[in-house]
Amino acid sequence: MSDTHFVQASPPTWRPRDFGYEIFGCRVQFQFPIVKLLDYVDQWQSLEESQNPFATVVMAHLKTQKTRDNGEERKNWKLFLIKRLYEKGYQRLDIQNLFRFIDWLMALPDAIDEQFWQELTRYEEERRMPYITGVERR
Repeated sequence: MSDTHFVQASPPTWRPRDFGYEIFGCRVQFQFPIVKLLDYVDQWQSLEESQNPFATVVMAHLKTQKTRDNGEERKNWKLFLIKRLYEKGYQRLDIQNLFRFIDWLMALPDAIDEQFWQELTRYEEERRMPYITGVERR
């Protein structure tokens, strides 16, 4: 994959709730609430139904993890999520920002990436969707 950043995944049970350190007899401790995106795997339907743009961010994260070793499946999910932006009726700027995030997160191998752009262009043309220019896309 081009320009892909791999990070070691933490165990699903990892739940950081605090951070602290001690130096020269002084101790600092932070406690904080957490939200773990993996907890939303079982809430896919409610994510799909949500108008909240952050639901799309969560969906993209979950499908990126699930398709780590399957470029074709990732392409299909990436198309699904991009099409969803249009179908949810988001404003142009929201579509562009979410599109940029999804494109960055769901990186594809070059050959599959080319297929993705062809399918997306066809979809936009068929539905006369607001066009995101090549410069905006890249």
